[in-house]
Amino acid sequence: MRILCAVIIIGMMLGIPAAAEYGNMEQMHMWNVRAGVFFPQGDTVDSSEFTLGIEHEHPATAIIKGIPGFFSLTIDWTRITTTTPTGNDDVTLIPILFNWKQHTGTMDRFWDYGAGIGWYWARDDIPDMNLTKGSKLAWQVMLAYHFNAAYFVEGRYMADGHPSDSGLFGVDVGYTF
Repeated sequence: MRILCAVIIIGMMLGIPAAAEYGNMEQMHMWNVRAGVFFPQGDTVDSSEFTLGIEHEHPATAIIKGIPGFFSLTIDWTRITTTTPTGNDDVTLIPILFNWKQHTGTMDRFWDYGAGIGWYWARDDIPDMNLTKGSKLAWQVMLAYHFNAAYFVEGRYMADGHPSDSGLFGVDVGYTF
């Protein structure tokens, strides 16, 4: 965890904005780091949980000719406070998702939206969210607004096959480099 925090902080301090113009983004391989809050849909002990994440975007057309937008890989970290037979426990949950995203807007202010599929990985059972230890298929949808080439705010919703229990609504602020 400390290593992930250090990488994010160093990246934000030393990072260079990914593109000065929107048009250049189609050629870029971008990294996004973000921090925010997840709001679990399940009946968890806490109504909100801190999250950290990193994402790598790659132009989709470089992988599959003619596909617009970007493919990305997101890895997030959060700890869900859950009820156990012996009290409460903080359980690490790591969503790892492969996404497709589309950017739209002006050169320095733009929106992106997308969807992804991947896995929830839980260090232990999270009964309040109906998640068991190990990995489980998950999905997400996202919408972000980029204030400029470097900073953005993003809303996301992710879940597995039981969104009423396992859903996480997230709000993040991030930095692109």
